[in-house]
Amino acid sequence: MRLMNELSIQSEGVDKCGSAIGRVLLNGVPTDGRVPGTLLEAAVRWDVCYVLFLTYDVPFEEVLVICLLSKQFKLIDKAFLGGSYTTGNFRSLKIVQGNRLQFEFIGEAFWEIELLDRKQLRIPFIYDEAGVSRDIGFSRRFIVRKLLKNQGQG
Repeated sequence: MRLMNELSIQSEGVDKCGSAIGRVLLNGVPTDGRVPGTLLEAAVRWDVCYVLFLTYDVPFEEVLVICLLSKQFKLIDKAFLGGSYTTGNFRSLKIVQGNRLQFEFIGEAFWEIELLDRKQLRIPFIYDEAGVSRDIGFSRRFIVRKLLKNQGQG
């Protein structure tokens, strides 16, 4: 797993719900990948996949979008962290183990992403953590956890 600088996002307008979407660029060249969000905070290469951390760049309603993309830049899984009237600063991204990432967001809280090798059963309407939301679905490829202060950046 490694941090990447080769990826960027180009604004593509809005989706049918009015949310901003962006196209993924690899070394400045457009790919077929489209993701929610307009500002790429960080990108990580994991195995043959990409993990993108994006925001909409809207003050006082900061939402972090976490996307897992295939090597062909197809969206595999996504989760949203944050919401209305929340302020968050994405920072301190750290690779902790071969399949775990930790970072700070919203109120200096530490969060962890555990990447899964294959789909895991997920029951809709049962959330990962408070403040985390996903589209309705029965599987996931990563888990989002909020860590206690003394657990973060381990």
